[in-house]
Formats: sequence, structure tokens, C-alpha cells
Amino acid sequence: MVKKVFIHAGFHKTGTTGIQTICKESRIVLRNAGITYPYARGEGHHRPALALHERIWGWKDKGGKKTPISEWNHLVTQVKKAKDSALISSEFFSELTIEEIDTMKNAFGKAEKTVIFTWRPLHKLLSSSYQQYLKYGIKADYEQWLLGIFKESENKNHTPSFWERHRHGEVLSKWVEVFGAENVKVIVADEKNPNFLYDSFANVLGIEQTLIRADENTRKNRSLTSEETALLLEVNKRFPKEREWADYEMFVREGAFFRLTNNDYPGDIGTKLRTPAWAVDAAQVENQKSITQIRGLGIQVLGDMERASSEAIPVGDNQPVTSIPLSVAAEAILGSSSRSVKRMAGSVLLKELRRRARFKVLRIKRKII
Repeated sequence: MVKKVFIHAGFHKTGTTGIQTICKESRIVLRNAGITYPYARGEGHHRPALALHERIWGWKDKGGKKTPISEWNHLVTQVKKAKDSALISSEFFSELTIEEIDTMKNAFGKAEKTVIFTWRPLHKLLSSSYQQYLKYGIKADYEQWLLGIFKESENKNHTPSFWERHRHGEVLSKWVEVFGAENVKVIVADEKNPNFLYDSFANVLGIEQTLIRADENTRKNRSLTSEETALLLEVNKRFPKEREWADYEMFVREGAFFRLTNNDYPGDIGTKLRTPAWAVDAAQVENQKSITQIRGLGIQVLGDMERASSEAIPVGDNQPVTSIPLSVAAEAILGSSSRSVKRMAGSVLLKELRRRARFKVLRIKRKII
């Protein structure tokens, strides 16, 4: 019976993919160290998180579906079978309601529970968050999206879930209310010392730091360049309206742009997406509100939130992109072929097989006639 449960609940765009990839690839090593990292589809436990939250994954009216609650129940069963400790990880846990958080707490019975959040200041999350939503198919450019985020009353907010994820103080307040301040910890991601995140995470788990380490094989999930961002936006605008989420996910999200973000930046031929100064200022105001609220919760914070908040990002206007490097185009094409086929949804495969079967029957009938 499991004795300790570690819940890595977010936040989005704070190094979560790196941690999840390491844990997936080191599952046996972690188990030998007393930490069970339950099996799931992908690196993190996203599907169980989506199931618990009853959230639709994909486009609501075009192929998006709720994840069955059985995914969550299966994760709970795996956790309970752990001999010592278990770790579950998904940034989508950060979006749970207080009732769903309470359900999670009760699911693991009398086991000791520790909640871990990895954190970056809001202004450093803006461009990467926008790009993540782009991979969901939105058609707004960066400036339009920022106006919707910070000036909702005057502009359309294309991604309402952004504030569900990134009012960090409010999110942490819910977890503290359910689990208690003594059981919630925040680790500040330090871009000048990337290993601080991994070392601190290992310390919280109570294992050797060498067991949580990134290497050249760790999935990068890097930010897109300005040119790659423009390419994805153009793809979204041109994506046929009659196509469904499964097609987009397969060829665009998990195909072309998965390959791009999991490779290094394309040499010196890419520029970083710039954030307008007004948006940085607005983010700093919201960020300071969150820091004040977090400090008031009395939870343990590993790292320096104020110093991280003072670090600069590329600021200014983005120039229109009219061309992209050949290397970027080639990588995108390769990604939308090999990886897409491997990850093709069963429903899409079945649809294609039926189409081919009908075509074959028609050819036979024509020959007979």
C-alpha cells in the first residue's frame, strides 16, 4: 500500500515536460529508489487529469471528446499499488476546481501527500503560452491574443483558460485549502541554473539529485522562433474548416510542430518572439499580485521569486514574416509524415480503411459491369 504520494500539479510552461520525460525514461531507476511513476499515454499523466476535470480535449464541435473517467481511476489504482511512494505529474492538474482537488485528496486515502508546483514569472510565460494555444488551432496573432488576455472588456479573449492556469496565487490557494500549507511546495525555475529545478525536485522527492537529470535525449518542447510562430499561425488560418481535430492533432500539433519544438533552434536563422512593452508591464502587475498572495499562504518556496521576476525577455514589436528558412520547412514536412502516421488516431485509421474498402468494391463492380 502506498505510503507517500507526490502530486506535481503545474504550472504550464515551467519545465514540466522535461521533468515528465525524465521520469518516464527513468521509471525503473525511480522505482528502485522507492518512487513509482505510473504508466500513462505520453510523458505526463495528462489524460487522467483531463478526465478528473471533465474537460474536452480538442475542438468541441469538431471531434473533441471528454476523456473517460476510467483513465483517472486507472491512475489511482496504480498509485495505490505502489510499495512505497508514487509520483503523478500533469500541468493540467492546476486547472482543477476545489471540489476536484478534494476528490484527488480522498482518492489516495491515508497516504502522506505532497503537492509540488514549478513556477516561472508571468511575463516569461506569455510567448510560450501563446504558442501552446496556437498548437490548439487559434487564429489570433500574438498582439491580438495579448489584448484579449489583458484587456478582456475591450477585446475578445481567445483563450479563457489562460487565467485559470496563470493566476498563480489563486490556483495555489485552492490546493492549500485542501491539502494544507505545510504540504504544498513551489520550486522557482532558474533559467541561469537549469539544474536547480531538477535538484530541488529530487530533494522534495527525497532521492539522489543524479536521478532527475536532463540529457540530450530529454524532450525539449522549446519555444518556437518568430518565423516558426508565423508559419503555424498561417497553417491555422488555412486549415480546412471541414477537417476535424484528429486531423489537426495528427498532422500539425503532433506532427510538424512536435518535430520542430523537439529539435534545437535552427542555428542563427531564427529570431525570438518579442512581447510588447505594455504587455510586459501588465504581466508584472499581475505577477506581483500572485507573489504577494503566495507569500501570504505560508507555503515553502524553493528559489527566488523576486529575482526571477526581474529577469528580462525580448521586448518590442515583431516584424512581419514573409519567408521561412528551408531547414524549417524541411523539418516540418518530415514531422507531418513519419511521426503523424505513428500517432494516427484509431478512428482516423478506421475511416481511411473504410474509404479504401469502398473504393476497392467500386473498382470490382466496374470490372464486373
